[in-house]
Amino acid sequence: MLVKVRYGESQKYVKVSETEEGYESYSTFLQKVVLQNVSHTLLESDLSDTSFSVTNASSSAVSDSSDARIVLERDSGVKRVHADRESAKEMVSDVLQSKLGGEKILQEYATTKTLMDGTRRQMVNLLVADMIEVHGRIPPTHVREKCALGIITLFPCLRDPYSKNGYEHYYDADGGSGYLAWRIKTVQRNTAVQSRRCYPSTTYQDGPKSKRDFLLTCEQLTGEECREAISFIKHSADESVVKEKMKATFQCRQAMTRDQQASSTVLDVFPRFLDIPGLVDQDFTMMFGEEISGKMLARWPTFFKPRILADCKNLHSNGVSTQQL
Repeated sequence: MLVKVRYGESQKYVKVSETEEGYESYSTFLQKVVLQNVSHTLLESDLSDTSFSVTNASSSAVSDSSDARIVLERDSGVKRVHADRESAKEMVSDVLQSKLGGEKILQEYATTKTLMDGTRRQMVNLLVADMIEVHGRIPPTHVREKCALGIITLFPCLRDPYSKNGYEHYYDADGGSGYLAWRIKTVQRNTAVQSRRCYPSTTYQDGPKSKRDFLLTCEQLTGEECREAISFIKHSADESVVKEKMKATFQCRQAMTRDQQASSTVLDVFPRFLDIPGLVDQDFTMMFGEEISGKMLARWPTFFKPRILADCKNLHSNGVSTQQL
């Protein structure tokens, strides 16, 4: 059987002899190749579809100073890998040349053959900024891997010799880690915070937190007088007096409901809502007037009550809500 050997621009054939056990040993075949002066060449063999390499083969036919190495792999695979590396390298180089500060990074590596920690972080920031600008907040995995490959191809000294591909410290698709991945997560987190600041919560017209003029029929208490009234409300057994004090502290409760921190403590400060009927209706009337309050009471049994009960049952249960249900 003949195996085609390509060496430079020329091609040769090496004969593989058959034996009783199949074919001659690989060491014998290697001797034939070396004797024909084709060490360090690419071989294409019909024996196998896979690629393999043999290093430091020696025999009696080879001089003491010769180390024969034959790399057997498909030309198409070599060309494809080379093309991928060159494409990734060109992409990273173009980004750095087009971004402010990128030329300084290239010059530092050309001078020192390495990058300082600060320069490396700047390089990662520039590349991530370009990825997000081109591909959005979540760049595809293949783009991240291409960027990582381009880094170690453009800057060979940054390659990790102990990892599978050499660029896992910049991006590891399996673990979602690496300098590029961490920087992308940081940008995403900062962008989300800025979005929340730029778009405050919406307050709908006539909603519960919208400001409105109240129909106040009594003087409202403030300061120390208001605190004394709240204390009296908690301990008084006279319901008529409690209702009057509740009217006088109406504005205090409204301020609490508009305060995100204090709104959850309204029933703790004014617990008489839970045991004196009519206090909720009294506040509602002070907010909207008799006409609207009457409409709500008329529709309460058939419209509002079942919906409110259904919503309450879906809330996290606590002692107060369970008791009221």
